[in-house]
Amino acid sequence: MPVGAQQSISIADFLRSIGKAKEVIGVEPNPDMRKVALEKSEPNEKGTDIRYVDGHSADTTLTQNTADIVCCSQSFHWMEPNSTLSEVNRILKTGGLIAPIDCDWPPVINPQAEQAYRNTIAKIKSLERNQNRPQPIQRWSKDKHLVNIQSCGYFKYVREICMHRMETGTADRLVGLLLSQGGVEFLLKAGITEEELGITEFRALCREIPGDSPKPWYFSYRVRIGVK
Repeated sequence: MPVGAQQSISIADFLRSIGKAKEVIGVEPNPDMRKVALEKSEPNEKGTDIRYVDGHSADTTLTQNTADIVCCSQSFHWMEPNSTLSEVNRILKTGGLIAPIDCDWPPVINPQAEQAYRNTIAKIKSLERNQNRPQPIQRWSKDKHLVNIQSCGYFKYVREICMHRMETGTADRLVGLLLSQGGVEFLLKAGITEEELGITEFRALCREIPGDSPKPWYFSYRVRIGVK
């Protein structure tokens, strides 16, 4: 049961916790990320074997017809669709399932906080475009995931399923989500200050909305499934 690289730890732990999978394989080309995954994997408790292999979406190194489920959690947009879906078709058993998962961003908190987040991200992206940054890694539109799965011809049943999860969040967590975005670190290293990025203003607003006490947040997930 191969698992998408970026979220392999959490998915693996989830599948093991419910005892439904005999084997979970995390596919990850980055040795540092594989090292972290191994360090964070807890001892096997319910009979699920978990391992990580050096591979990528177009060449997982796995044998043909080996997987029941291929899951890519918030990572499918980094994968070239045609070569990836061809490889998924190769490793999936008949009746197997592909399930790319993406979450809507930001989570549902309240209108003011969400708009402030979007405004700050827009400012950050504008500043990022003006920097002499190396060519970014190509990414593919999440809006086309379902069409790509439908049109490749490998899957007899395709549809999108929507889910949500309620968590709690604070001002610090919302600021942390903003700081975790890739362009922010690059701009800070380039010498642009948090004030210039709009982070200082965003941090102050978050102290008021949503504030320091935990509030309910709703993460919405879009799961595009294809059955071989």
